[in-house]
Parts: sequence; C-alpha cells; structure tokens
Amino acid sequence: MSHLESLTPIAEKHFSDSEYTALDALQGDARQLAFYRCWTRKEAYIKALGEGLTMPLDTFDVSLCEQPELLSCRDGREDPKLWSMLDVSPGPEFVAAAALRAKDVVLKRFRIG
Repeated sequence: MSHLESLTPIAEKHFSDSEYTALDALQGDARQLAFYRCWTRKEAYIKALGEGLTMPLDTFDVSLCEQPELLSCRDGREDPKLWSMLDVSPGPEFVAAAALRAKDVVLKRFRIG
C-alpha cells in the first residue's frame, strides 16, 4: 500500500462527506496536499476549542484548497463566520494551520537571513 493509499481510510473515517468527496476528486500530489491541509485545519480547530481528538472530526467542515477556511459547524456550537483559519506552513515541504475565534486576523511572516 502506497503512502497516498494509506491516507484514504483515515479520510473515510474522520473527514465529513463533503471533505471526503472533494479529496476523492483529486489525484497524486494534489490529493496528498489536500489531505494534509484538511487534517491540520481540523486539528487546529479542535485545539482552539480545547477539545482534542475526543470531538468527532466529521461534525465540521474545513476547506481543502489553498485558502484556509472553517466552512461549517453542524453541531451548532460555533459560527464559522466568527473564525479565522490561517496557513502557517513554514515552507513548501510542510503543512500547518492555526484557527482563532477572531475575524480578519493577519499573519505576518518574517524571513531571517
């Protein structure tokens, strides 16, 4: 089983139906990048709530595209419009995200050296 194939069962189990459908439409590197974007954005959101992995990951939707976004919260506990999701990846070989209950957050990046 390839690395990419090993991600499919994780996505089937933990992603929402719409996230899995979006992921399933992609192939190769685009699929792998979308998986990690989705996973890290979901993780950022549940960490911001203080929930950890006890919260079902399929009760809310995040974007899988370049623009990070909390799209919906089907459990009714949060309004996605009040949240900012940021790509905080330190470089092209890494995927990282942050979620904040605040709007219009601006991420500043500094290059040293």
